Amino acid sequence: MDTQQGAAPPAYVRCRFHVPTPDGPRHIPVEGPDGSDCLLTVHPPAVGDVVRVQAKHSGGDFVVRRRFWEPVPYGSRQWPAGNQVPYCGPVLQLEVTPYQPEGLR
Repeated sequence: MDTQQGAAPPAYVRCRFHVPTPDGPRHIPVEGPDGSDCLLTVHPPAVGDVVRVQAKHSGGDFVVRRRFWEPVPYGSRQWPAGNQVPYCGPVLQLEVTPYQPEGLR
């Protein structure tokens, strides 16, 4: 289906990961299949889920603590003015902390 003609928008969500620090959130840059720093998925993780993040310079297992949805802004590159639907799905900002198994805490 061609989204430029106003058909159904993409079904995937673009997930970005952040670890809270005293200086503010630290972004974990993943290597998205489209060259972006997002994980593309149709099933975004829920709060409490443990996720394995393959990042460019770091990574590991993390627990999702908070989620923040960012809709695609109308008039942007992802949703040009005049189009009925965006070219891509929304961004889900995920606040994560390193996972520690029960026996290792």
